[in-house]
Formats: sequence, C-alpha cells, structure tokens
Amino acid sequence: MSDVQLMTQMDVTVNSGGELVLPPRLVIRDATFTLDGVLTGVDTLTVGDGGTLTCSATGRTANSSASNYALQTFVVDGRTDGGAASALATLAHGVSLEAQSLQLVHGTLSVHGQVSLEAQLLNLTAGASISGAKPPSPVRSATIRLRNGNIIRGHSMRSTGPICSLATLTVNSPAYITSQR
Repeated sequence: MSDVQLMTQMDVTVNSGGELVLPPRLVIRDATFTLDGVLTGVDTLTVGDGGTLTCSATGRTANSSASNYALQTFVVDGRTDGGAASALATLAHGVSLEAQSLQLVHGTLSVHGQVSLEAQLLNLTAGASISGAKPPSPVRSATIRLRNGNIIRGHSMRSTGPICSLATLTVNSPAYITSQR
C-alpha cells in the first residue's frame, strides 16, 4: 500500500463518531473533504487545486481531543498549469490546528469564529490568504502562535467580514517575521 492517498473527484464526509484511517500523506484535489469525526494515520495533509477541506469542532486527528487537529505538515496549494487555482481549507469556530509546517501557497485558509493556528513554520505566499468568514459568522479572533526559534513568512492577512479582532500574533523570541510584496 502506498504512503500517499490521493482523493480526486470524490467527496468524503467523516461523520461525528466516525473514523477514517488513511496513509501518512493525504492530497485532496477536485474533491470535498468534510471532517466531523476522527482522521487517523495522516501526517501530511495537502489541499490541492479544486480541493475543499472543512474541519469542524467535532472533528479531530487521532490522539487529539475534539476540535484539535495535529499534523506534521498542512498545505493549501491550489497551483495549476493553466487557469485560476482554487484550494480552500475552512476551520470552524473553536478549532485548533497545530502543524510543524503550515504552508499556505496558493489558496485560502478561511477561519470562522475563534480559531487557533500553531506552527513551527508558517509560510504565507503572495497567492494565499488567511481570511475571516463573511457574515453572519464574523471572525472574533484568530490566534497564530510560533514557538521559540521559528519563522513566519508572509504576504497578507485579510478579513471579508465585520471584525471584532482579526488576529493575535504571538511570537516568542527568538522568532523571525519576514514579509514579501
């Protein structure tokens, strides 16, 4: 069995109380993946072109409590050879995503309500964004934490709805922030 599971042109929903066991690397392309239950075995999750991932507060990765998703690598990369790319990952209110490497290359990470992102490396390129939800679910807060000695590289953070507080960025020294335009 391969260590990569490619989900393409197939929509999957893991219902609350359900569990899906997959190889260490999962790529979602031209498909919708809704996670209300448990995802087991995946260390690297990539949302590719045409892929949509929704992580709910009832879902989780194995060995985590509800609403907590722990991965080695989380990637949103909707690049294609031609045309506009579309990759979307949505985190519901109350979700916490922890990854050693959080790569937002080309696409959108949409946060709904209070969401927490924790990463060793957060790479946000010019073709990607972290976006607040449109009404009626305004972003109340999104927290991004970096551990000591880690790096955030970015281009933009934006909101498309009314905001009380878009983001709290906590950087523990010595961490580095760089930005490219």
